Amino acid sequence: MKTLTRYCSLSLLILLMSGCVSYKLINAGEVNIQGISFSTQEAWSQSPHNIGKYTTLMTRDGMGLNQLILVHGVPYGQAMFDSPNKDIPVPPFSQGLMPHELENLVKSSLINTNGGTLKISTDNLRPMQLDSGTGVAFDLEYFNQSGLLIKGKSIAAIKNDQLYVMILTAAKLEYYESYKEDFSAMVNSFRI
Repeated sequence: MKTLTRYCSLSLLILLMSGCVSYKLINAGEVNIQGISFSTQEAWSQSPHNIGKYTTLMTRDGMGLNQLILVHGVPYGQAMFDSPNKDIPVPPFSQGLMPHELENLVKSSLINTNGGTLKISTDNLRPMQLDSGTGVAFDLEYFNQSGLLIKGKSIAAIKNDQLYVMILTAAKLEYYESYKEDFSAMVNSFRI
């Protein structure tokens, strides 16, 4: 009986450990991920999960409190994120987008990835000079599904007919203000 108990305990432990997925520590400094480079003053944790084949997710205190979404190399005709609901598709990236259309693509993609329920407001749309040419930057704000006010910054740029985006968000109440300087450094050092 003891052998059976040990065997079952060991089997359960192996089963539980195989379900564990770990985050990867990204140290402060110069970061290079899938063709996107930027500098950060603080360490981040890269999530083993993503919201599409062109995305990388990172956080410092948990996805509900702050997150960095990197979108890398989306070709024309493809969406930035996977659509969790076939009735609310994520819009595809298309050729010839104007700055306000890039802003709207990012905003619509975030809304539709969250089931169409977020009410995102954007402002301060501005050109952003990048090593690859010009991109756009803008600020965003919304209440998440838990009712927490989220504030953030985003950059969108096109290089070699592919879309690259950085979206930084944090709970406005405490986290956004404490990370504001790092967010600005990341935005200003963004390169593709």
